[in-house]
Amino acid sequence: MDEGLSYGGIIRQKRKEKKLTLEKVGRCIRSGKGYMSGIENGKVPPPSPAFTMRLCKLLDLEPHMMLALAWAQKAPKLIRDDMMAMVMGRITVDGFSTPVAAINIKQPAEAAHV
Repeated sequence: MDEGLSYGGIIRQKRKEKKLTLEKVGRCIRSGKGYMSGIENGKVPPPSPAFTMRLCKLLDLEPHMMLALAWAQKAPKLIRDDMMAMVMGRITVDGFSTPVAAINIKQPAEAAHV
């Protein structure tokens, strides 16, 4: 997996863009710099949704994308690369050129009224 496209890689990149230290980020989101380092280096799995939301707020990241990325990275190894590709919009679902993000999936209530 491309380091820059990993959950931790994105966190590291945004933290550095904002010129924040691991210690400062840890203090701001009620965590330790060791845990933050583990996240950035992929030594620990992506954190909980609540923790991710605090990181997104601090680092001005898009929460939906980061939550989806965290979910994909926690997938079983057998399907992890495919899940990552779906989240990053690099694969298609119909074998042609329709990106996953462009497909309009109807909710159950909407589907019943069609």
